[in-house]
Amino acid sequence: MKFRQFTNTLGMTLVELLAALSLFAVVIALSSTVIMQMINGENKASDDISLKQETNVLISEMRNDYEKKLKDTNNNETFNICFQTESATVQELFINGNSTAIENGCTVEEFGIDDTLNIKLITQNSSNRKFELETSFLRKSSHVPLEITLEHNEDNEDENTDPEEIDWLPVSEERCVYDHHTLLTDLHFKHNTDCEKDGDFTIYTVNGDAKMDGNITLQVKTKLVIKGTLYVTDNTNISVNGGNSHNKGEICMEAEDGIIYPPNKSEEDYGDIFSCSEEEV
Repeated sequence: MKFRQFTNTLGMTLVELLAALSLFAVVIALSSTVIMQMINGENKASDDISLKQETNVLISEMRNDYEKKLKDTNNNETFNICFQTESATVQELFINGNSTAIENGCTVEEFGIDDTLNIKLITQNSSNRKFELETSFLRKSSHVPLEITLEHNEDNEDENTDPEEIDWLPVSEERCVYDHHTLLTDLHFKHNTDCEKDGDFTIYTVNGDAKMDGNITLQVKTKLVIKGTLYVTDNTNISVNGGNSHNKGEICMEAEDGIIYPPNKSEEDYGDIFSCSEEEV
């Protein structure tokens, strides 16, 4: 007697079908998780960028109100600082290290025109994301125009501090504010949403003297503000990244106590880099 074995290869068993469905469900679950994580990551990054921009706007409004009231206030009078808080909620405001209360968009505490204000602003958005920004407000009456300062340096060269006697702190990365005598070497100052803004300009500030040495590159529409004296060495090479370096106002450098050039160079050797005017050359 012969036995025949019948084999059917045209379909699949119930076990195979269930295994395929289970595998498909696992793939869908993993894919959904990855997609949701990507969406949440993008939303958080977008919230962070928006919060930084809104905080910069608040700082700009505070500075504009501060400078306006400096012009309208007499020496023996005081004033408070006002700003809008519609977009980003002000979580905390510190002025000169002290927490400052805010009522109706203005500080309760009042200040005099000669007060230097060290500002620390902490904001929070609707997603409970927080951002912290620090800056300083200073009366600019002590600022000396660049042309007058250079003439003073030439006639009173012996009165200048010897830069070799200054305890310089070298820096290797770009920061919005340097709170010490700073040695700027081989740096590239770019647009930074964390830094203070002055119109289209991104502002980098040195709260003290500064010394330049090596290659210094500034992105178009960046401004370097030195709250003391700026010393430029013979090895300094300053360049502009982007835009037309032959136009005044592409970048801006200013030093409140003047600029000291190398013995064999002058302002003319650096073109219009130290000019903040937007006139054509």
